[in-house]
Amino acid sequence: MADKPSRALVIYGDGLLPVVGPQHRHLHELAVSGSCGFLALRALPPSVVGGERLVTELAQLIDVHDAYTKEDISEIAEPEAASGSDMPGISDRFMGMKAVMVSNSKPGSALGKRAGFSVVAFDDILGSSIDANGVKTSSLALRLLNLLGLEESGDNVPDSNHFELVFLHLAATNTSDAETGMTWLDFLLGSIKDLSKPGTKAYSHLFLVTVLGYGDLKTHVPVPPTLKQDRSLHPDLEKLWPRQSYTLKAGKPVDGIREDYPLLAVYNQVAVTRRDKVTAFGFEEFKKHGGNGTILADRFLYEVAFKLWKAPKYGA
Repeated sequence: MADKPSRALVIYGDGLLPVVGPQHRHLHELAVSGSCGFLALRALPPSVVGGERLVTELAQLIDVHDAYTKEDISEIAEPEAASGSDMPGISDRFMGMKAVMVSNSKPGSALGKRAGFSVVAFDDILGSSIDANGVKTSSLALRLLNLLGLEESGDNVPDSNHFELVFLHLAATNTSDAETGMTWLDFLLGSIKDLSKPGTKAYSHLFLVTVLGYGDLKTHVPVPPTLKQDRSLHPDLEKLWPRQSYTLKAGKPVDGIREDYPLLAVYNQVAVTRRDKVTAFGFEEFKKHGGNGTILADRFLYEVAFKLWKAPKYGA
């Protein structure tokens, strides 16, 4: 555990995972230097796609899924029709934590607002500058760190006027958007790394988490990646096999956990997160060499809040 509070930047790329390739070197370098694992999602009917699928999975990641009925989720997928929410906000759940969401998706922004996040328009945070590769990332990294109070040098704890959590949500609904988005995200990770050199506040305090999912592009993956363990047991012995922790929430079983197409997550903070033996960002690498195992997607935000001293440790 760090001796000072951390500040978290969570980047969630929904639908970007199927197009990850060797050319995305900053993403792979992050995986090599961090702690890698999976987030298990609930199974959805095949008919649930697009905005409704996006909202349902994002709701799990920020742990508000159980607060909404199926009708509520459908409503959020059409943000123009979204009403107010009486659910406890993120600051109520996590000791006054100040959090902001930046999303390129209207349903994503609507959900973030209802979940208690401050919401900043994606275009506002993006700015207008374009780097030599035509990707709008040159100043975005600095703006994101500025929201966290980590844009300056030194080792002082950021003051209370800044956010403690910035959640950047990037959604892609087709292959072209995914390829562009993944290139853009890789440049962004490189920019964040450049701004997090020794001697900066970001180097000392930034907890950087990158989560990628398959989104609606699962058909681009010929063999479904699965969390199921390869074991051959007698049926009577199979019944004695204990439930995996990612199928439980607060000690109670959660039905309908999807073992195929999990989210992939990399956690990275200097001198805080452990380093495993992963050599690249990918499902098989995480399964063979990842050190963070699998947790229920609903518990992800608790893991982040724990690093910010805003929640007790969840699980082992």
